Amino acid sequence: MSGMKKILVVNLAGLGDIVVSSPAVRALKARLKDGELYLLTFKDNIELVEMCPYFREVFIFDKNLSLWNFKEILKIRRLGFDWAVNLYPIYSFMGSLKMVFLFYLMAPKKSAGRDTGRKGFFYHLRLPESSRFPNHNLETMLGLVGLLGAEVSSKQPELWLRPDEDAVQKFLRRNGFSQNDRIVCIHPGAGNKLRRWPAENFSRFADNLIRKHGFKIVITGNEKEKGLAEYVVSLMEEKNSVGIAAGVFSLDALAACLKKSVLFITNETGPMHIASTLGVSTVIICGNTPTAFLPYRKEKTIILRKPFAGCSGGGFSRRDFDCLKSLSCEDVLSAAESLLNTA
Repeated sequence: MSGMKKILVVNLAGLGDIVVSSPAVRALKARLKDGELYLLTFKDNIELVEMCPYFREVFIFDKNLSLWNFKEILKIRRLGFDWAVNLYPIYSFMGSLKMVFLFYLMAPKKSAGRDTGRKGFFYHLRLPESSRFPNHNLETMLGLVGLLGAEVSSKQPELWLRPDEDAVQKFLRRNGFSQNDRIVCIHPGAGNKLRRWPAENFSRFADNLIRKHGFKIVITGNEKEKGLAEYVVSLMEEKNSVGIAAGVFSLDALAACLKKSVLFITNETGPMHIASTLGVSTVIICGNTPTAFLPYRKEKTIILRKPFAGCSGGGFSRRDFDCLKSLSCEDVLSAAESLLNTA
């Protein structure tokens, strides 16, 4: 396909979606050879992509409409992209209108994207996709860049992080942990509250894990989830065996801590993709989220859920939260112990 010297990748999604997109980005850059690849994404993802070798420049999009967005769009427009490729699906008609407006302002010569439930009607090059998401997100992204002539060399996701082991060692010392302590990381947060297993369940689970196995617990999360982490600890009885890393760790430190841990227990959220890519034994607690948006690698991973009639399959409804709540501490503990026994 001619006229491909400068491509803008649009990925206005979460941290995990950036990880999952890495094989498609890698393939697209190989297709470009000496061409230039750029990225438009949210500010929250910058720490993950700033060391990516495939992008010449990363543009920041503010989730709240702001003057900053228009300045970034103006920069994009001035660069005159040959193609703009949206890797993420569009879920609603309103989402279609927003994306039409964004692409109009950016003014690429050509556009490509996923025609999810016919909501990508405006792209020049469209990849048909059912709203039920029968294929994994990673596979669909690869299919999209394949339309542009990109060939798949590997489906293995990659991380562009530098694990900060020094930061983790300092954190462990401050919290009274020793070098010989076995660490379990627990992530009680999630961007959507309907994806959060109840905090009191995490507390009971952590207490049981400490008493039965003598583990030390590190509770992870971002700055916004620090209050939730503190609440989980406040409900625990074994508080002396816990350290709160929410709002403390950078992504580099999180990667180092996950690599050091014997187990990671998490809701369905971005860090599960980081753990999966690192090969960390992981239990994912989720409602009825489609398999398409869970980690691509299944080794050392248990996806734990009890879907029942009425769950939407999208992980956003109140009924999906009921699916999530139906999982007991015993269910999660059993899954954790089966991974520990395998290891």
